Amino acid sequence: MKKGFVVVSILLGVALCIGIGEISIRFLNPKPPIQFIRNKGSLSLYELHGSPVWVEQDGNPIRFRPCIGSKDDNEIRVAVFGSSIFYGSGVDPKLNFSLALEEKLSSQWDRPVCVVNYAQPGYGHQNKFAVARQEIPKFKPHLVLWEVWLNDTSRYVLLGDTAYNTDKLITQEDGYPSLMGLSGGFNQWLLSVSKLYEFSAFALNEDKNRGRVGDLWKEFADEHTRELAEFVKAQGAELLVATCPPLHTPFATQRKNPQREYAPVEQVLKEYSIPWTRLRDQFGDHTIEDVRIDTCCHYNPKGHALLAEKFAELIPETFPSLGKK
Repeated sequence: MKKGFVVVSILLGVALCIGIGEISIRFLNPKPPIQFIRNKGSLSLYELHGSPVWVEQDGNPIRFRPCIGSKDDNEIRVAVFGSSIFYGSGVDPKLNFSLALEEKLSSQWDRPVCVVNYAQPGYGHQNKFAVARQEIPKFKPHLVLWEVWLNDTSRYVLLGDTAYNTDKLITQEDGYPSLMGLSGGFNQWLLSVSKLYEFSAFALNEDKNRGRVGDLWKEFADEHTRELAEFVKAQGAELLVATCPPLHTPFATQRKNPQREYAPVEQVLKEYSIPWTRLRDQFGDHTIEDVRIDTCCHYNPKGHALLAEKFAELIPETFPSLGKK
């Protein structure tokens, strides 16, 4: 009798602790220490080609272009793919470089140009490529402008109304983190119904044995950069890749000490004879303070204006036959 009472008491105690933890987590609402995207407001989150993607549905002018449905055979079409950098987080959409680029190229070539910017905050390569696989065959661009950023190795999984970046976590074969060796549908169910379990699973599964940065990016380039190059070529489009610098270190210093992550990507691009530009080299004598809004990677209106100018110079120089189509 006493033994049974002890067992029941222990179970009740455990249940009480779990209940208190669950209530506390829901009340305090701490965010998992990873990047995640929730489906709320004007954001539409869904799965595309096996990858989570999200799109703002508020008519952002960089993406919802009036020219996108044009039947003008004389029109030159440019598709832009990127993360919050090319999206222009923190800047009025009307000041985004892609709108100014459209105007400048149209003036230079004296013909209609349509630039559609598919970038979204938080996108890694996985998300960009999923969108590209759907949109490029429909839009049929002559040129694809592709942003490469340090979060391109991100790997998201979709669970209910949330996409979680599990890039730096230990995960099960299905891509989800877990506790106590749980896996499969039961683990996913717990992640979706218990805020305590969700927070713990995403907070306590850091992969401390993750490979070296150089090795990870070589694997990324060998698989994903090659896949991108071959896909764009199969679609009959030109490809221009732009590698983006962090904005916490002076451009001059970065030129002396290049981002090692991008070296494998550039090597693959070289093999495929695909042109690329290092944005760190495109701002002339301007300092990072002149063009940034934060120390991460985001450009202010002046930075976007300079990007439009530089791309408007670089694109005709790199693809001289493009304006003759």
